[in-house]
Amino acid sequence: LALEILRFHFPTAAARRAVLGAEFWTQLRTSDHAREKQGLSLHYDKDEVAVDTWDIWAHPELATATYLSGGGAPLLVFSTRSKDDGSSSEDGEDDDDNNGEAATKTAASLGPLPSQGSVCFPRASRHVAFDGNLLHGVPEELLWLEATGLPKAASSPSSPSSSSSSRGSGRGRAATGAAARTGGEYSRLSFLVNIWTSHRPEGVNRVPKKLAEKLAAAARCAP
Repeated sequence: LALEILRFHFPTAAARRAVLGAEFWTQLRTSDHAREKQGLSLHYDKDEVAVDTWDIWAHPELATATYLSGGGAPLLVFSTRSKDDGSSSEDGEDDDDNNGEAATKTAASLGPLPSQGSVCFPRASRHVAFDGNLLHGVPEELLWLEATGLPKAASSPSSPSSSSSSRGSGRGRAATGAAARTGGEYSRLSFLVNIWTSHRPEGVNRVPKKLAEKLAAAARCAP
């Protein structure tokens, strides 16, 4: 799958000659996790070892997410870009106030406020890609948000269970509201692929040859 994603975004042999590798991993987030574990704070994809060891900020050419199942908080991608020193800037905008200290700050506090942002709601088979140096994250505060921009409904107001539970103490209505705020039950499996062209990240293990052959054979047999 990682190789197919690479070929999709770099469709010609000439384009793929610039590729140094595709880094991939999976993430599983479910409604059973603690609330803070259901999201991911704003950050930049980067070579973590290079930052920690040499304070070198290197980013992938392209970052992608493919949802094998849906649900949970949406992905947010902002127009704020990381500079090579770990500071941030908007396109066409200079920011000289960081003075190299930005590397110690959280991504959310870096640079100017973003002028643009995109939202992707996780759905099975949905694929999203963006420049690898853009600020992004999965805020758990948006677990309640539906693609329509309205709160998620925990159950239909006309269903027998909701009508009967709403009598008396009102605890049924409170439970419905709480479920809507937390986004309901879900299990989201994401397949993440970062494509690198100008830098090969440290500390990333190459897929063993035998495993690669098995994966390739399985891919050929897939419908």
